Amino acid sequence: AAGLFEVQTGASIWYPPAGLRFAFLLLFGWPFGLVVVAAEAVRGVVAVALFGEVHPWLIQGDGARLLPPAVGFTIAVAIGPAAYTFVAWMIGPKVRLGGGPDPFAGILWLCGGGAAAALLNAGLATAHHAANGFFAWSQFHTVAAAFWMGDMVGILTLTPALVLLGRAAARRHGSGWIAPTRAADPPPPPLPLASPGRLTLEAAVIAVAVAAAFAAPATIADMRDAFRWYPLVLPIMWLSLRFGLSGAAWGVLVVNIIVAALLATMIGLDGIFDVQMFMILLSAAGLLMGSAASTLAAERVSLDHRVKERTAALRQEVAARAAAERATIAAKERAETYLAMARTAIIAVDVQGRVTLANDAVCALLGRTPDAVRGHAWADVAAPRDGQSVWCEHLSRMATNCGEADARFQADVLDNEGNVLHLDWWATRVCDGSGTVKEVLLAGVDITERIDTERRIRYLATHDPLTGLSNRTALLDRFESAIARARRSDTGVGLLFLDLTGFKGINDIHGHADGDRLLTEIAGRLRGCVRESDTVARFGGDEFVVLLEDLIDHGAARAIAEKTLKAVVQPIELSGGWITPQVSIGVAVFPDHGPNLDALLLQADRAMYRVKRRGGHGYQFGVSGPEDDAGDQEFGASVA
Repeated sequence: AAGLFEVQTGASIWYPPAGLRFAFLLLFGWPFGLVVVAAEAVRGVVAVALFGEVHPWLIQGDGARLLPPAVGFTIAVAIGPAAYTFVAWMIGPKVRLGGGPDPFAGILWLCGGGAAAALLNAGLATAHHAANGFFAWSQFHTVAAAFWMGDMVGILTLTPALVLLGRAAARRHGSGWIAPTRAADPPPPPLPLASPGRLTLEAAVIAVAVAAAFAAPATIADMRDAFRWYPLVLPIMWLSLRFGLSGAAWGVLVVNIIVAALLATMIGLDGIFDVQMFMILLSAAGLLMGSAASTLAAERVSLDHRVKERTAALRQEVAARAAAERATIAAKERAETYLAMARTAIIAVDVQGRVTLANDAVCALLGRTPDAVRGHAWADVAAPRDGQSVWCEHLSRMATNCGEADARFQADVLDNEGNVLHLDWWATRVCDGSGTVKEVLLAGVDITERIDTERRIRYLATHDPLTGLSNRTALLDRFESAIARARRSDTGVGLLFLDLTGFKGINDIHGHADGDRLLTEIAGRLRGCVRESDTVARFGGDEFVVLLEDLIDHGAARAIAEKTLKAVVQPIELSGGWITPQVSIGVAVFPDHGPNLDALLLQADRAMYRVKRRGGHGYQFGVSGPEDDAGDQEFGASVA
């Protein structure tokens, strides 16, 4: 239709198909151009087939032809679509008119791409026509310039307006034909407009000025002069500055149509190159000015939007900081409440070991006021004299490296009354952003009662609760150690097995309380008869065992036995009166009377019973040979 319009009106001063083709390629993408190329090629074939010898391509041109007429014509009609499709494929994504952040860049790409496409088309088409004899090669630059200027006027006249219109329709109706990555761009922001009255007044003034400029009589030579058309700059500039890219595009469209119509009807097509160049420059300048105005408007809107966003963000940030401060204060108050309520002793010390935080529990534990704890060296405030080095070692190790794991240890503290308290501590480091330890936070649990209980349990596991003597378990451990030392030093180990005479009668006559007192007294007397390295154990009931270590001969065991007899026989006052205890002692010596504790106990027990059969209160050594030789063993009489 555009081609027919050109032929019928003679308006070859601008080539509408170039503007339409480039607009459609930018709107629908370069695949549309491939369809157009194919359609144009088919049109050429059909035209040649229908018109035959009367087709202009076949009957015109007197130069040598490189190709058959039918093939040449088919290529001729496909050159333009192919050239424009190639350029549209190269720059299509860059021409973001009707949306996008930078309309000015879009117009630059459109003008540059349009000029390149028109130049490529003009060069290829002119060369093709010259090669097929339509004009001489000497006319190449003139014909190519005519081609290029006609295409450029068509591109600058139609393409911007059609692209803007297509993009607007795509945004409004959601057209699936427009490339989505470009149609999805936001619409260009409107420029700030004056009041309708002012716009009307400005338009009227410009219209009067343009009408007055063209009212003066003009010859055909004047019409061919580009200066004749300079008054048209006024409406283009006004539309560009007032309405941005949209105003510039539609103003260029209207003005160029009017100029082309006037030229075609008044002076024809001869000598219009200056006017064509003026139209190109005016159109490009108007489009660039309008796009710049739209870009500035977009920047203003973007700046306003960023200011609003930043203002809102600052308000949110201020509100968030205020909320964070309130939350921090509330958290601090809660933490202080938790610290005050916590039964766990909690302290914080700096890298110099000074207390920076101490809760009520630790102050109550130490029996000190907070002022007596905070700000002072923890080792000086709470560490026992013999435990200060332990505390200094733990604190110095925790204050060195943030990368190490938290620590758990047990360390004692000293209260204000001088009592040593045992605490189980958990320690963690508080570090700054650079990984430097700022404080050490410690939480301690008082385990004094548990430690005392454990010690009591361990004591009862190896001692008799009534007399405080070692029990059978401790005796066995001591005996094994004594045997090992004796074997290394080639010495002996003695065992005295003691049994109180008449203990059951004392219990029955005087009661169990006096019986317990008797056992306790006897235990004390036995401890007084032996060395610190020896062991006195209650074996059960009224039976005691004395373990003698590092014996050189039997004489040492005999001396202890005699000393024991003298100590035991001393009178004891009970609730029912005075009594004189008596004891029977069996003596066995390692290795003479046996290799182990069971053997020595057996020998000592038998020797003790032999003392009982002889009247009691004496001592008897075990036998080294057969039991029948027991009468020949050494016997110690009682000592009064």
